[in-house]
Amino acid sequence: LLFAGLNSAKELHFMLSLLAKHPKLQEEARMEVDQKLGASLPTYESLSKGLDLCSRIVYEALRLSPGIEHLRLITTRTMRTPPAGSSNGSAPTKGTLLPSGTRLVVSPSLLHKHPTHYPQQPNDQPQPELFTDSAQAARPAGSFLPFSAGAKGCPAGGFALHEMRMLLVR
Repeated sequence: LLFAGLNSAKELHFMLSLLAKHPKLQEEARMEVDQKLGASLPTYESLSKGLDLCSRIVYEALRLSPGIEHLRLITTRTMRTPPAGSSNGSAPTKGTLLPSGTRLVVSPSLLHKHPTHYPQQPNDQPQPELFTDSAQAARPAGSFLPFSAGAKGCPAGGFALHEMRMLLVR
């Protein structure tokens, strides 16, 4: 296999380890592949549209173990962070003012486990249901960044997703 980047090996290893640790999930994925593909080889279309559970398993593996450890960003304009409520139930704050040139560090590992967007299960049980269409639509943009986003996004992110689905199906 060709790897889209250095992080692909880590992401593929985690996905295969996840399935090895959770045989029921592995069996469900195998049943989906057998039902949808039978004896035929996977195609780009069948990998990206027909195998819903397999795609959700790939996303869940990327959520639990994203290849990017942290994103270093610099604001290009003055902006304010979104309002946030405090944990003690008081009124939400107005957010923090970030002047142009502010350096930020974002951790996808922490972001992908934030309890507001991703409810935690005991023992880090995989939750592929977090990536159904309705569950994804309910989360705000930017709450899942396996390949970063925008100008700093991975140019091979689509290829990496396809590669992970192919490896899973094969």
